[in-house]
This record gives sequence, structure tokens and C-alpha cells, in this order.
Amino acid sequence: MNVRYISESDPLSLLNGKEYEVISIEEGLYRIIDEEGYDPDDPNEQPPGYLYSPESFVVVSGNVENIKNAKSTAQVHRGMSEKKNMGKNEIINVMSMSDGRKVCCIEKDGDEWTGYVDVYESPYDNEDDDMTGASICVSRDNGFNAIVYDHDIAYIEIINEE
Repeated sequence: MNVRYISESDPLSLLNGKEYEVISIEEGLYRIIDEEGYDPDDPNEQPPGYLYSPESFVVVSGNVENIKNAKSTAQVHRGMSEKKNMGKNEIINVMSMSDGRKVCCIEKDGDEWTGYVDVYESPYDNEDDDMTGASICVSRDNGFNAIVYDHDIAYIEIINEE
């Protein structure tokens, strides 16, 4: 669920008029990753984000049911460190089903992230490129976009359904 902040701006936490993703609802409060950001490698930052009163927001898209039915970023990052390396065929299989879905991923270099897959390209679509293999174009939750190839992935999981 996405919400827009409608109270006074604080550059260290929330900005008036800016949209934020609600990653969970806890005791009636919205858990949001604010302007301070989130460092998944920081053990003191579990779960990510902070709790805010819903009265300071208007819902822009989605609804409470989206939050209840989807894993939050906090749940994903808590479980990601326990995941094992997957085989190449298993990785490509998950990648091939990921178009338009949110995924969590651990790359072989240890980078962990979540984001939405914009495009999947099979290994055959990429055969004329300098980089071969299956790839996904991802809009990461941290705001960065990336192309990720199957040979760079240690683990990938779809964390929401269409």
C-alpha cells in the first residue's frame, strides 16, 4: 500500500506530499522506511523503518488487505540470511515467473534486496548481448533500477502474487 504524507515536513523523517510504501501495519500504526533509509546489513535496524500514525497519511494505492497478504520487507530481510544457494535452472525458473511481481534476492556478492521485476528476458533473448544468460530488469525498493543476470544470483524468491 502506498500513502502520501500530509503533515509538516521533517527532512530527517518524512516530507509533506511525498509518497511512501507501508511495509506493515502494527497495532494500527504504519511501518514506513522514511528519509533516513534502511541498511539491511545493520543488525540494529530490524525491523526496518519506523511506526507512524495513519492520521498523517492518505492512501494513494492499494489497501490494508495488500499489507496483510504480502510479506513485509522486514519479514523478507529477516529470513534472507538463512537462504541457501539455488541451482541455475531453479533461479531461471523463478526469474521466468517474476514479471510484474515483487521479489527478494541475494546476489553472489552478498548484496540483498527486494524490488519489482519490470522485464524478464530468457537466456535466448540475450544471446546477442555482451552478457549472456537470463536477466531481469528490477526497480529496487531502495530506488535504484538494475539489470540482474542469473549467474549473479545466489537466491531469488517471489514474495507477492499477481
